[in-house]
Amino acid sequence: MYKVMKIIMLVGPHDCGKTTVINLVYNELVPSGREDKIVVPKSQLGSDPRDFECILKHEGKKIAIYSMGDYFNLVFKKAYNGAIPRYKEKGCNILVCACNTDFKSLNRYLENNKNIIRIDKTKGSSDEECKKDIISHI
Repeated sequence: MYKVMKIIMLVGPHDCGKTTVINLVYNELVPSGREDKIVVPKSQLGSDPRDFECILKHEGKKIAIYSMGDYFNLVFKKAYNGAIPRYKEKGCNILVCACNTDFKSLNRYLENNKNIIRIDKTKGSSDEECKKDIISHI
């Protein structure tokens, strides 16, 4: 039976703290000394040393995390080895990712993909509250 991968997408403008929140989620899921939860270790994405991807196991689920959301094709498109199609192929149950609101086609994509849980992040919103919101959907 084919299962749909749940996608938890942190959505917000450039430099609002999406990567910070994704790192907080990682730290919550992999507390110090629990390296046994790591399936594929953190690998840096792009030039920002805070951006990363990895795969974890948590409560029987395989969870991918992809923090670099400033390039639409690298998140969505199979032709660009995008995170969503790549982690579906790897059998992940959940993908936690970031996405920049500057993409014109983002809203259309979200409307056409009902399995995506959208969590909005603004410069004024609490990083801790966004982290709790993401964790509650895992």
